[in-house]
Amino acid sequence: MVRLAQGEMFVQQGESCGGYALLGEGRLRVYATNDQGREITLYHVNAGDTCLLSAACLVSGSPIPASARADSAVIALLYSGEVFHRWLDEYPTVRAHVLRQLASHTADMMSLVADVAFLSLDKRLASWLRSRFQDNGDGPASLTVTHEKIAGELGTAREVVSRLLKEFERRGIVSLSRSAVTLRDSEALRRMTAQVDQTRRVDQTRRG
Repeated sequence: MVRLAQGEMFVQQGESCGGYALLGEGRLRVYATNDQGREITLYHVNAGDTCLLSAACLVSGSPIPASARADSAVIALLYSGEVFHRWLDEYPTVRAHVLRQLASHTADMMSLVADVAFLSLDKRLASWLRSRFQDNGDGPASLTVTHEKIAGELGTAREVVSRLLKEFERRGIVSLSRSAVTLRDSEALRRMTAQVDQTRRVDQTRRG
């Protein structure tokens, strides 16, 4: 059993795989880092999910190609490579679950590649904000998050995120305070993300 506090590393890019991970509680952020130290989020692993990185590296025998850090307090189970391969051979339900997780995270990364290639950064930022506001459900339409954290999610510089958020604030879409972003005009944010939604629907249709 692995227990991590928020912000602790689960695995670092380039390490060998320590086993097959199943997340029981919390959330992991999986991200890649370039030579200049800039990060971009590839996907998240939520409670009940398996880690694509560990499964893929156990199958291929290659080093971990990205890093994973705890977004919140995490409890995970880590099974040895020997156990993982035996389960794949002996239990169709386990094999099917692993393949579903691989397919899901692969689709997430394909969407990310399409977003980076074809969408402007202001649209990607608007989409990211909208999804996080929606995650709050009926809670307050405010996010406690730093500009540096958002930059890491989107794979850009903090200064760029700050400039775009200031523009969003000038247009009355959000208001900014210390380490917080508050939604002011949900309809304007929805209009900004309409292109993103359409691009993703088309992409999903093609893959389907």
